[in-house]
Amino acid sequence: MPLTAAIVLDASPIQMGVVTAMSGAPAFMVLFIGAWVDRRRRLPILIGSDLGRAALLSIIPIAYFLDILSLPIIYAVAFGVGLFSMAFSIGYRSLLPTVVEKSELVEANSKLELAGSGTSAIGPGLTGALVHVLNAPLALIFGAVSYFVSALLFRWIKISESSPQTESDNRPSGSGGIVEGIRYFRSNRIRIGIAGSQATLVLFSAGFMSIGLLYKVRELDISPALLGVILSTGSIGSLFGATVANKITLKVGVGRSMVGGLLIIAATEALLPLVFGPLVLISMVFVLALVVGDAGNVVYSITQMSLRQANAPDNFQGRVSSIFATFVRL
Repeated sequence: MPLTAAIVLDASPIQMGVVTAMSGAPAFMVLFIGAWVDRRRRLPILIGSDLGRAALLSIIPIAYFLDILSLPIIYAVAFGVGLFSMAFSIGYRSLLPTVVEKSELVEANSKLELAGSGTSAIGPGLTGALVHVLNAPLALIFGAVSYFVSALLFRWIKISESSPQTESDNRPSGSGGIVEGIRYFRSNRIRIGIAGSQATLVLFSAGFMSIGLLYKVRELDISPALLGVILSTGSIGSLFGATVANKITLKVGVGRSMVGGLLIIAATEALLPLVFGPLVLISMVFVLALVVGDAGNVVYSITQMSLRQANAPDNFQGRVSSIFATFVRL
């Protein structure tokens, strides 16, 4: 969508910012979405979210064919896709403990992360090729089709989810459900500790990325092209981390795996101000640090996600995920 706005509609920097903002605007509704997910079966939410995103993305190429495509249409589609994506994300993680046993959560999350890392490595290049061949609006057809295929795959999953109408827990709706979720979240030191850990990691990683980028370009004279090659190697570390996370957890435990992942991240990032010498040597060290650091980050992410899922009952999975996401974004 941003490429469509930039290439086809010649959007200004401010208008491009609006497209991005509209995509992220539903994040302000995450607490309500979490409470809503906890009152419903998750599989229909995932299927509906996929079909909703497929339908919305189809609007852009249709409008392009009819010569009525405009920035307000892209804004509306971006907001709708962001809203469905938020519901999908919370429902997706909330469904997993229903599909597998708690003892299998680390392995399941590792496989999901492995799939996600692989597609993240392939996706940007494939997108660029499609836009080059078909033009940006028409490339979105493939995005719509992918969501439709995803809905079909979820439809084939055979699980037994309890119907909210037959549950006897009398879960409150709206703000009452959010308050109940916050009380439950605060009642467990493990959840609070993980949220504090993740929030700290996100805060300082964002600062490190911004300052580190300037340092690499201005102080070390790394060209943008070489920097792009270095950054692209991170996907290798993500794939490796997703592959070994379950084995490491089985060997040393969930807690030690989480701490180890964080220590690896800290150690690799501490290399930045210490590296000196020829540009070739600096680049090799940065590639190694990025691969190892991303592997540690994935191991930490998988283990903390699995621990959160195992630590919450089914009727609080959505609210725990939404409260955690809100806390981390503060």
